[in-house]
Amino acid sequence: DEDKARLRAVSSEHASDWLNCVPLPSMSLKLNRQTLRIAVALRLGAKICRSHKCHCINKDTKQPNTVDIKGLHGLSCASAGGKGRIARHDRANDLIHRALASANYHCILEPTGLCRDEKRPDGFSLYPYTEGKILAWDYTCRNTLADSYKVHTAVEVGYAAMQGEKDKYDNYKDLVNDNYHVVPIAHKTMGSWAPDSLKFIKDLGSRITEATGEKRAKSFLFQSLSMNLQRGNALCVMGTVAHHRKLEEIYNLGTIQTQEQES
Repeated sequence: DEDKARLRAVSSEHASDWLNCVPLPSMSLKLNRQTLRIAVALRLGAKICRSHKCHCINKDTKQPNTVDIKGLHGLSCASAGGKGRIARHDRANDLIHRALASANYHCILEPTGLCRDEKRPDGFSLYPYTEGKILAWDYTCRNTLADSYKVHTAVEVGYAAMQGEKDKYDNYKDLVNDNYHVVPIAHKTMGSWAPDSLKFIKDLGSRITEATGEKRAKSFLFQSLSMNLQRGNALCVMGTVAHHRKLEEIYNLGTIQTQEQES
């Protein structure tokens, strides 16, 4: 199930756009050595690290959780992957915010007072986006290979993202009733998109092209979001290492460089 879910996800539409990026550091389209190694290993289902103990504690056994050689525990671990998920989430919203500004739709991030309760979307536009409705979006990224999803994602591409999309619609149904154009932007750790999310990003890319004349705007937008996903995944995976241990002890980050020097 795990391999089927991974292969279906990485072969879906726009899931592998990070592989098509021209490595330009000025546009944040270049991955460093350790992030690239982890991104490729996750895509191939290859070994990432040595088996080790995470610094999180299992609620049932009261012992540290074990991270296997594929390092997938970090993608689901609330403790170890927390910083990576927060960084990935914030950067994705920043990219969407900038993209909307490029298309001449000025927005505000994390607005307050839209919902009757304490819920708030990640951003909303100051002027109508479509059909006279104000845009409100909320980004989420679900783990393709989580135990609760992989049985379904092995059969249906984007199942986890579609569940995230459905949850966001339910979460902001008050805004839908108030005539807002609510868009959940649901991504998966292996790169696949939920249907409505994919449609929105394509539409946004087309609007940027209309506003700026840049024909590659849609590709750049997908590539930037895809690169951000790989960086977030790498941070989550590496977050399982205890603070007092060096990353080189677990991930052998210097192996490639050493082999190049020897050759």
